[in-house]
Amino acid sequence: MISLLNITPAYLERLRKGGYLQAVAGDSFEEFPAWQFACRPELPVMPGIAYVSPVVPEEWTAAKVDDFMLTPHAALRIAGETLSPAQWLMRGDDPTRIVEILNSL
Repeated sequence: MISLLNITPAYLERLRKGGYLQAVAGDSFEEFPAWQFACRPELPVMPGIAYVSPVVPEEWTAAKVDDFMLTPHAALRIAGETLSPAQWLMRGDDPTRIVEILNSL
């Protein structure tokens, strides 16, 4: 993943510690769910993740976070289309909508 993003491991760790990436404890290391990476040279990390990451429940597994972020949510509608939180963020829409959804769970 680091080579795809064209960033160093140290930069990845700074992003995690700064709250710009969601990390989930794995067996022997932290896992970084793939949905949060834009994988574009000009935008390696999904916009708005710094707002969303701190409110994701700590007890959620990587699979639970993936499910939430990748499943369309009725509160995230644009022009009649229901978007997933990941799609919402990738478009650059307001991350506070996702924060509100997470806080309501």
